[in-house]
Amino acid sequence: MEIAITDVLGRRSDLSTFIVHFTRKTDDGKTARQNLRSILMSQTLEARSPFGPAWRSLRKSRERDSQNCVSFSETPLEHVYCLTGRIPNRQVHLSRYGLALTRVTARRKAINPVWYVDITQGHDWLMNPINTLIDRTIEARKRFSTSQLALIAPFIEQMGTGQTYRKEFWWEREWRTVIHDRPRFRSVLP
Repeated sequence: MEIAITDVLGRRSDLSTFIVHFTRKTDDGKTARQNLRSILMSQTLEARSPFGPAWRSLRKSRERDSQNCVSFSETPLEHVYCLTGRIPNRQVHLSRYGLALTRVTARRKAINPVWYVDITQGHDWLMNPINTLIDRTIEARKRFSTSQLALIAPFIEQMGTGQTYRKEFWWEREWRTVIHDRPRFRSVLP
């Protein structure tokens, strides 16, 4: 029996039709609700936070901004409440305010799923060469922000558990978009 892919995707309850960007309270004192209102009024999402394995090495450099992204979750809408609750040891607290885009729209707007890489001791074989590439690019005293690696690194996220760390947020099914050469990203909103 032949089944169309659209039928398969329509029946998979574990896949969401949407990706969601949640707002949060910011350091400038604005509430999550005010930030959502600002996004809607300006029709602009701003990449304000660095992500991926390179930004920590760049934290004292202006090139750190090359790793700034706008973050989304692919969690099915009926489960988004799981992302907005208080989760122990989580540094970011998301509000119940946010925007939803279809995955089709997201892909048209250069929003891409994150590549999760396991860093659990003994499983770090994949992350070690990535870290080596980042370190070598930075040490070469080239502008990291103009390297090919700067374009990829924000889409990589480490996950794993060790004796001194626990980073297990792969279940968020994160998507990101990075904005280079522009502080604002107007084209995300339809």
